[in-house]
Amino acid sequence: MFCSKCSATNNDDSKICTSCSFQFESKGFQADKTKEQVKVAMDDAWATFKALGLDPVGGLLNAYVGLGKVRSLGVGLAFGIAFALCFVISVYQTPYFRFLPNMSGLGGFIKLFIVGIVPFIALTTACIVGEKVGHGKGGVPSNGFISGVALLPLGVVFLFASIVGVANIEVIGTIAIVGICMTILTLFAGLTRIGEVTEKIASISVPLMLIASAWISKVILVSIFS
Repeated sequence: MFCSKCSATNNDDSKICTSCSFQFESKGFQADKTKEQVKVAMDDAWATFKALGLDPVGGLLNAYVGLGKVRSLGVGLAFGIAFALCFVISVYQTPYFRFLPNMSGLGGFIKLFIVGIVPFIALTTACIVGEKVGHGKGGVPSNGFISGVALLPLGVVFLFASIVGVANIEVIGTIAIVGICMTILTLFAGLTRIGEVTEKIASISVPLMLIASAWISKVILVSIFS
């Protein structure tokens, strides 16, 4: 085991560095700390979901400022995971699921989850690029938060589609239009209000970001199921 402070080599069961006396954290302590971080992220995500449910675009900046950089990234990741799970559920409920190759068991679930989490990663990356081009002032935490919130309406669409079924395609299409509009508005508001990108740059960046994210997701989807 290497000391994170002085890089000295210590025994795996050491509690204190033999070189600089730095105190190591036990595995049990680290596990408890990770559990606490997950709980905080879930609580923050639920509180943010309720707050943005009433004002999804106008309340975006206030929600981000209230959370801070670290906690906002946790919320964005939680929303990204929620979107992926909604996607997986909707795929399982489609009548065409049985025709997908190698989708049975845990391996199939993991493949679908990877496909579902790719849009969050791709959109976060696209947000970072768009912000850099527009000389914005955000960063990874803010763009992760924006991407997670922006994908949440689409996650709701997937979940709704899994409940009502493909027979109600007209209703699903109507809800999908609303979800897509909310995603676009959230991305635009996030870039301009949180990332401080000009509206001119944001109006160009948002469609390009969505196209790039969709293309990356499609490429990975095809590579997994081919």
